[in-house]
Amino acid sequence: MEKMTKRKLQAIASRKHILSTAMELAVDKGFTQVSIQDICQKAGVSTGAFYHYFKSKEEVVLAWYEGSDARYREEIIPNLMARQDMSAEEKVIKYLFEMASYAEEVGVATITQLYRAQLGVDNTSFIYGERALPEGLLNLISEGQEKGEFRRDIQAEEVKEELLIIMRGSILHWCQCRGNYALLERAPQTVKRYLSSIKAVK
Repeated sequence: MEKMTKRKLQAIASRKHILSTAMELAVDKGFTQVSIQDICQKAGVSTGAFYHYFKSKEEVVLAWYEGSDARYREEIIPNLMARQDMSAEEKVIKYLFEMASYAEEVGVATITQLYRAQLGVDNTSFIYGERALPEGLLNLISEGQEKGEFRRDIQAEEVKEELLIIMRGSILHWCQCRGNYALLERAPQTVKRYLSSIKAVK
């Protein structure tokens, strides 16, 4: 593994600082109302420093999802794939439970701003690209089909897309309701009902 130099560590810290500052402002003022100048002023950096790490304000949104993907790629996916004591259905539910848990952890205000910002980003990679989150879910579904737990007459890719629609829709509804109910209680129940429809007939 390449040793991190002091300069690289400082660059990582600076990028994280700008990112967290931008998201803090987005929650307070709304993403569309925040300018790059606002971000730089609050973060105490120059606009040149901002553009060194981000090409645009919208790219900050994509960077936020990079952090989420890293957690799935380095922690959640390996841990679930290694579990031999769980069924594929239990793994999928646990996996999607993490999405809801992350939303509640970050908070409804931040998640709402992220959803709004996504609509203004000319990049669909966080939905359709090769992100860790959808790839990990696809692997779990494929595992369930290989073990005979899930129906094989439905493409794993289709199941993945439908489950993500369910979860994103659930989180969006939670945002619209301003988080006035427990997302962690409602979302998994919806997922379970869907999974019951794709169970293989024994």
